[in-house]
Formats: sequence, C-alpha cells, structure tokens
Amino acid sequence: MDNSNPTMRMLMKTWESKISIRISLAANDVSCPNLPLPMMVMLPRYGFLQTVADKAFQSFERALISKHDYTPYFEYNGLPLPWQVPLGSLYDLLADDQSPWRLIIRFPSAMPPALLPWIRSDSEKNFDLGPLRSVLFSSLKEAAFICRGVDGSNDMNMMEVGKRDSLWESVVKVDWAGYNNWIESMDMNPLNRRAQEALPRIPIRIFHRKGKSVSDWSADVKSMSRPISVQEDGRSPTLGEALNDIFPELVFEEEQNDGGGLLGDELMRSTELSEDGDCEPSSKDQVFSQSVAIVCGIQPPLATPLAWLHYNMHAPDFFLYIIVKPRNPFHRVESGSVGSGGGC
Repeated sequence: MDNSNPTMRMLMKTWESKISIRISLAANDVSCPNLPLPMMVMLPRYGFLQTVADKAFQSFERALISKHDYTPYFEYNGLPLPWQVPLGSLYDLLADDQSPWRLIIRFPSAMPPALLPWIRSDSEKNFDLGPLRSVLFSSLKEAAFICRGVDGSNDMNMMEVGKRDSLWESVVKVDWAGYNNWIESMDMNPLNRRAQEALPRIPIRIFHRKGKSVSDWSADVKSMSRPISVQEDGRSPTLGEALNDIFPELVFEEEQNDGGGLLGDELMRSTELSEDGDCEPSSKDQVFSQSVAIVCGIQPPLATPLAWLHYNMHAPDFFLYIIVKPRNPFHRVESGSVGSGGGC
C-alpha cells in the first residue's frame, strides 16, 4: 500500500480512528449495594457496540443479577441505541462531542421493543454475534445490488464460507487491510458500472435528527437508505446537491475551512486532486443556517462529490452514513476537521 497517496492515508485514518466511551452498569441490574466502577474503553468508529458487550459482562459480572439468558444493549440518556448502526454514526448523531461518551449497558433477557430483535440460533451462546453478522451481510448484499445490480447481489450469495468468515473477522477486528482485500476482489465501486447500461448508484444511509435532543427514535429521528445515481455525464452529485434534493425544506450550513485536524487536512488535500475542481473549499464567509451534515465526524464542504465521500468514508456495510442535525449554537463541528471526543 502506498502511504504517500492522500486517498490511502484517508482510508487508513478513518478505519483507525476511535471514540472514548465510559460504560456504566444500569442500576436495576445491580445485585449488590454499591454500583461497580464504570468501564473506560476506546472503540473504533467503524465498530459496533455489541462487540464490546462480552467484555462489559466480564467487568460487571460480580455485580450483576444472575440470569439464564443475557441480551445486552446500550443506552444514552435513557435512549436505547440501535445495535446494527456503526458506533461513529451514533456518536455523531447523539453525543454532541461529549467525551468520554457516557453510556449505560443493560442485561435483560430480550431487546426492548424499540430495537431490532436479537435472534440467536439454538447453538449460540449469550454473547455470540450471529445476529449482528446476519444483519451486516444482509446490508452488504443490499449495497452490492445498488452498486452492481443483480451481479453484485449474486456474488454476495455465492461467496465462499471461508471468505465470509474472513470478511466478518476483518469487520469485528476493524482490520482495514483484510476488509479492503475483500472490497477489491468484489469490485464494489459503484463508478465501475459506467460501461453498463444502468447509471452507477451510490449507497447511502441518512439519519436526520429533527431537534436539539432525542428521546424517542420514531418521533425524533428519521432514517433512510437511499441510492443516489451518478449523473448521465458521469459526474457524481455533490453532497450539497444530494442533501438539497432529499431535504428541500432545510438550509445547510457551509463553513469556511480553517485547516484544523489531521483527517480534515487529508480531506482537503485529497479532494483538491479532482480533475474538475468541484471539491475545493468555498471562499465565501461563514453563513449561519439551520442544519449541518456530518460524515465520519467531520463537516465536509457541500461541494464534495458524493462518490468521493463514499469511496473514502463508507462503513463496513459499504453504505456511506450521513448525519443531518440542527446546528447547535454552542457546538461547532469544524468544516473538514476532526471533532473532539476521539472523533474520526
């Protein structure tokens, strides 16, 4: 791998970035008079909370009420957190740069109704990750269909068991090299469909936080999976164009980049390499507006091509996660820079 290539450095940094997490045991799961001390961990942005549940159980086991079955889940400010969403996206959506991010872990026998059921096979133990693996491969199959049509989904269906196991291990360990080998072998890049009759499409997931806080997912957060088509001339829509099409009622903030942050520096150097110059930062003054769009912990320039963002910042399920939320006047995410709290 050529580490002098800005794109390669960007890919490595997005996979290596971590978030500081403080995990406490829920009070009603405690069997002793005193709450155990919280557990402090650094977790990868591209990881999933459920992968640390076993470690949390080992840390809190002596204080736990004994049960036959445990189906742990995490919550923030009383809000159960979807276990199938990458950690970094949850952080960007909810945490407002809190560091460490203070989470509660609960150990009931089943997931609460607000979350997807955690359905284990008869042979799986309490902390086996089979349900997460199933959801991830289902999502990868959806992304493969969006990128390559029926050929893509068929390739996912025909993948050898050994290759599936290797890919899953790369996701759990957040191993970029192993994951990237799979991506290259599957030819998942949506822009590679240009020679075909159908226009290339980019798989994205959007979480729109409607207000300053979230107390109920169905009422306060709108989520969607939406493929974005490349234009007929082969040009990728920009982030701003896609957001304006999806959210015509919102006005998105465009901030002038001040060059802060390692990943932000890489983003600006990398996007400046594009042939049409679409990605160069705006020279206009900062304008106050209602909403911000965050990708992997940064607020990219709205002129950034969506295909570039997807290639460099897609999650392990090959979707690009975009967080849309109101601009907080007391919290500023730097344009093209890294947020605090161990962000990307």
